[in-house]
Amino acid sequence: MSTLDKMLELRKQIQVDEEEQKKENMRATLMKTVETNIKTAFIGAISSFENTFGYLWGHGEMKLTEKQQQFRELWAQVRKEVFDKGNDQIKLAKRELSRYEVERTTCVLEVKPIEFFVKE
Repeated sequence: MSTLDKMLELRKQIQVDEEEQKKENMRATLMKTVETNIKTAFIGAISSFENTFGYLWGHGEMKLTEKQQQFRELWAQVRKEVFDKGNDQIKLAKRELSRYEVERTTCVLEVKPIEFFVKE
């Protein structure tokens, strides 16, 4: 094998490696986006519950009544379950995404001005 052939083969291998790295980076970006979206959903839901029903367990208060303490303990349990289930869904989504080859494509749209008046 000549030096030129070796260089061409090396160049081809570098291109293959770069393409594989690009695909892996796209998969990682997609996984991170999906993770962020799922977290936003369940954290947002928790926040809505705390803002609406937080008075039941003295949300933001230091001194609690006995009833508020009971509700706080219940809320802590439910909140933990929501986080656990949300995190489980993130793991499942990542596992599912890892089974696919990810490739980002782009679409170029040509925008032309619209003529509103008919020219005579």
